[in-house]
Formats: sequence, C-alpha cells, structure tokens
Amino acid sequence: MTYVWSKRIETCDVKLVESAICGDLDSFGALCGRYYSAMVAVAYSVLHDKHLAEDAVQEAYARALVKLPGLRDAKAFGPWLRRIYRNRAIDMVRKQSFCANIDDVGQLPATQSDKDGGYVEVHQAIAKLPAQAQELLAMRYLSNMSYEQMSEVSGLTRAAINSRLNRAKKKLAKILKNSVEVEGWV
Repeated sequence: MTYVWSKRIETCDVKLVESAICGDLDSFGALCGRYYSAMVAVAYSVLHDKHLAEDAVQEAYARALVKLPGLRDAKAFGPWLRRIYRNRAIDMVRKQSFCANIDDVGQLPATQSDKDGGYVEVHQAIAKLPAQAQELLAMRYLSNMSYEQMSEVSGLTRAAINSRLNRAKKKLAKILKNSVEVEGWV
C-alpha cells in the first residue's frame, strides 16, 4: 500500500493508533507497514547494514506494540515510533560492539561506479557525517521519501529538513573534495 501523506491520512493514522491502543493488531500492522521503508532507512543510517537494519525494525515493532498504550498523543505516532527504532538500532551497535565499517558495502549490489571506486568513497564520506544528516540522506535518497514523509517520520518541519539536507550535502561535497585532493585525483 502506498502511503499518501495528507491531512486525511493523518486522521486515518489517528484512528488506526487509537484502534491499536485498544488491542487491534491489524491496525498496528497497518501503521507499521506504512512506516516500514522509513524505519529501515533510519536504522540503516545507524547500522550501515541492510539486514541488521531490518532486524532492528522487527525488534522495534515488538517494543512499540508493548509501549503503545503509553502513547499520549496519537498524532505523534510517527516521531514516537522513529525514536523507538532509532534507539533500537543504537542499542544494537552498543551491544554487539558493532563498528560501522564501509567494508560492509560489499554486500550491496555492484554498480558501474564501483569500477571507478566512487561508490565506496561516497559511502565512506557519508559515514563521516553526523547521525542526523545520515538519517535524512538515507530517508531522501535510499528510501526516496518526500519532504512530507520525512517530516512525518522525523517530526521536523519541511523547512528544517530542507535546510539540514542542504547542509549535509555541502558537508558531503567538502569531505569528497578533500578526499579527492588528498588522494591526488585532481
């Protein structure tokens, strides 16, 4: 099901959240399905591994289901859920002493840019960005989320997202430029 982000759907989400709080597992499942790709993108930005990100999301679903009765504002479901799965991903990093390593990029499908080495350099540069910048870049460019979707998930305004994405892209460009100069590609 494609999620259409509008006031009408927000009202639908509120009804689904209220039903889920009352124990309707189908409503909870529908809500989680709507946020799945965003959840994986954010978890991936923390873990740098798609399979671990999917594991973190599954574990976050279980935690969210248990904690759902404590949600005070049904309209805050998106940001509330985001905190749960982001924190779960961070917990996985801590507990497993997982070190986000660009060598894991080898699990991703090969692309034409791999032959030039550009793909790896971009991933290394992204790993140097702050966590929130990585999350926003992952939501926008890995999950192809709209600004409205990103706003719903992150709790940020469209203007704040635009501003932070622009800063992240500028930092990324600077990191890439410096790595190109250091390696003598210029």
